[in-house]
Amino acid sequence: MEFGNMLNALQRSFDTQDSTKSTVLVAVGAGALVCTGFYLLSKSKKGSGTLGLSGGNIEDSGVKDAFAAFSEAYNIESGAGIKDHEKAAEVTDTYYNLATDFYEWGWGESFHFSPPLPGKNLKQSEISHQARIVGLLGLKPGMTCLDAGCGVGGPMRTISCMSGAQVLGVTINEYQVERANYHIGKAGIKLCKAVQGSFLELKNEPNTFDAAYAIEATCHAPTLESVYSQIYRVLKPGARFVSYEWLTTDKFVESDPKHVETIHSICYGNGLPNMRSIPDTLAAAKAVGFEILDARDLAIDVGAGEWYDRLVATRGTASYINKFLVNALSFLHLLPKGVKEVHDMLFDHAAGGLIDGGKSGIFTPMYLVVLQKPAA
Repeated sequence: MEFGNMLNALQRSFDTQDSTKSTVLVAVGAGALVCTGFYLLSKSKKGSGTLGLSGGNIEDSGVKDAFAAFSEAYNIESGAGIKDHEKAAEVTDTYYNLATDFYEWGWGESFHFSPPLPGKNLKQSEISHQARIVGLLGLKPGMTCLDAGCGVGGPMRTISCMSGAQVLGVTINEYQVERANYHIGKAGIKLCKAVQGSFLELKNEPNTFDAAYAIEATCHAPTLESVYSQIYRVLKPGARFVSYEWLTTDKFVESDPKHVETIHSICYGNGLPNMRSIPDTLAAAKAVGFEILDARDLAIDVGAGEWYDRLVATRGTASYINKFLVNALSFLHLLPKGVKEVHDMLFDHAAGGLIDGGKSGIFTPMYLVVLQKPAA
């Protein structure tokens, strides 16, 4: 039996939690992989020293209910997004409590895609994608910059050290703040820090920052106007804002059920309230007062490979092993209840939807907008 098919069969046994002989045999045969799982999970320990995958700041006993509430927040009607857009921040916060450990374990500390550059590895391509922002904003020592939706701070560390600018990262999720500042402290970086807050209600005074950026983050706002207006307010006159946006392209056909299903999977699997288009984005930028200096899809406008190739690669044998490990550890009650369901959502909806969206060309996670607040 092919290895991938064998693991699929084992996974199905754990999914049903069958108490027959086959389950016993699976458990015995999986011993080595479970031990490997302990080793892999221990390599991603938190600053507090806890083991493995968790629900972020959600108590272990509450992960299953939190995931159920998150799923319930989405409309049954495919493609309709969340039911109550006023709860977008709450949905996002829950999502990142549930998903952050998986992101770090399976993806790294920079929660974004990058155009794979010829002759460069994934890390080099990732850093180049972040470095583009330094150039577009003209960041240099003495400047202050806002990272709107900083995650666990991977890009913020690169951008602050590369430019010498002071960078303040804001994220709605307190667990991500803890993780970001843990990584910053471990690296000994003094140029950046993360704070808890909503980019829909920034606490900073008007005209505070010399620059701002958002990397695949404003997609979590209920509307782009709501987040763009806040960033516009805290920027100094003449300052720039650079964002990589998650958007549908002109290939998306709203009447095509497959297209709608794909976008629904992307939204649900990634904790988005809805999906915007390119015209929506440009209109929102103009509506709050920004001047548009540049706008283009980096998925097609740079001489690089396909952004979703990394996801395709992760759904090979390694993904079967990861899924099996999560199933096995869950079956043995070594992970909180609900963690397995979170993993399945990320595997089936988040990754699956993104790959389908990328291959069909109806979606991009890297539509670049360079905006400027008019000079006084």
